[in-house]
Amino acid sequence: MTRIANADMGRYVSHRQPFITNNKTAFGEYDGDLYIVYSYGKHFPMYVFDRNTHMWFGNSDKYSRTTSSHQTKAHPRQNIDAWLDTGKLQQFIAAGGYVNACADRIIGDANG
Repeated sequence: MTRIANADMGRYVSHRQPFITNNKTAFGEYDGDLYIVYSYGKHFPMYVFDRNTHMWFGNSDKYSRTTSSHQTKAHPRQNIDAWLDTGKLQQFIAAGGYVNACADRIIGDANG
């Protein structure tokens, strides 16, 4: 994985390129059809790009001053299509993207 300065995150995120920061506090990677950018581990996804829908999803939560700095520096140059809290963004990732998350919700509502 390419090691980069924190200040370069936005460019890598905008081009959806895998990276890890020099101090190993933020990274971007692919998981199936999702490009996911994390701060301080997989417990805090900051941004997710779904290649099937060509949509960006952002984390609306604030965690710490350094994570807020990561969120600012890693913000993609494209618009964020939807903002989700950490829990919902984690569910979105676990489902494998927008289409599956919608299907899970519809099927869950029908069975619940």
